[in-house]
Amino acid sequence: MSTQTTDLGSNFRLVDATIRRRMVMSIEGDYGTGKTDLALTAPPPIAFFKFDLNADHTLAKWAATKTIYKCEYDIPEPDDPKAKELATGLWTKFTSDYHRAIQSPKIRSIVWDTASEVWEQCRLAAFGKLTNVMPHHYVETNNKFRRLIREAYESDTNLIMIHRLKDEWQNYIGTDGKEKGRKTGRKERAGFSDIAFACAVMVQTVFNPEDSDSPFQAKVLKCTQTPQLTGRVYTQIGDIRMNSFPVLASDVFPGTDIDKDWS
Repeated sequence: MSTQTTDLGSNFRLVDATIRRRMVMSIEGDYGTGKTDLALTAPPPIAFFKFDLNADHTLAKWAATKTIYKCEYDIPEPDDPKAKELATGLWTKFTSDYHRAIQSPKIRSIVWDTASEVWEQCRLAAFGKLTNVMPHHYVETNNKFRRLIREAYESDTNLIMIHRLKDEWQNYIGTDGKEKGRKTGRKERAGFSDIAFACAVMVQTVFNPEDSDSPFQAKVLKCTQTPQLTGRVYTQIGDIRMNSFPVLASDVFPGTDIDKDWS
């Protein structure tokens, strides 16, 4: 029989074998692929942070069957002379609203739609612009963003961060000897670059609007808790829906119940 060590000092704590049943999750995808719809399959009540102008229809659809509280913000333009001042006010309001939601025992899930925009406002509040900022100036801003995500890990609340995709660019040297940029034809996630390290589960939504038989799908890009889920595709065909938060969460946390724990 082993005995508990008692001479390690006050900084050490005995590890708890209990695993929090909540998801800290990123959803990324192109427009029209069902990102917001997937996020709103999370357990209610939901605190929805609305930065996307196109979310109203999906919100109305789910509000018929779920309790959803919405926070909406006026997004300043980066070229506005008062952009830094406006973004600072927005950031203060957003973080205050977020703290209340993450600490509320009534809220089971939080959605940032989109986290790409949340990151832009974090940068705009810090620098007053979104371009021509040196990487070493981002240390404090990166830490500020990570702290928000860390709050979710310290809670029992699900955090779903929606990310847009953007065109990927690469630099090349032209025939004139000057460095130029061009699109690669691929897409990449827009937003906080370290999100893959900051969240536990990442999925990408896929849908082809030009194909009438194309299903809505969600592909797991990363799963810290259950790594064997990486690469798995959850599909929706008609009324049969596997691409949902409850189905995914019950696979991430084996032994949990779709209806009892995640609906």
